[in-house]
Amino acid sequence: MATEFVNELKKWAAELARRSGEGNEIGLNRAVELISQAFAVRTHEVAIFSLSPDGRFLQFLTPDRLREVGQIPTTSTHSLAARTVREKRAEVINHFSVIPHSSVFEAVPISQDQPGEAIQKIMSAPLLVDKKAVGVI
Repeated sequence: MATEFVNELKKWAAELARRSGEGNEIGLNRAVELISQAFAVRTHEVAIFSLSPDGRFLQFLTPDRLREVGQIPTTSTHSLAARTVREKRAEVINHFSVIPHSSVFEAVPISQDQPGEAIQKIMSAPLLVDKKAVGVI
């Protein structure tokens, strides 16, 4: 079952990476909408990161509230997103809450009436263009 999710996530990541040059906010929002439907999650549970031009940081493209919070160094040893971009490998973790990770982003409320919540399960896939990592979904 996890392999099936990873393969589906890779497919979405490839499509998003293919369209990344468009810089289209509407396209990004639509991608989040379709991904959330495909995986039966809420749209704020889909995060998309872009690699900074110098390749040193991952920056949130979505959810909007996390854009303001900060970025993740690609050298981080406790970041699934950083590991995904470094290794260019998709991953599914069903027990994320017990794995050491920075929980700073989980504490950010998504909206005024919805507090942040701890991540229990997580999937990640690299966004690749010509076999080069440009982000993470």
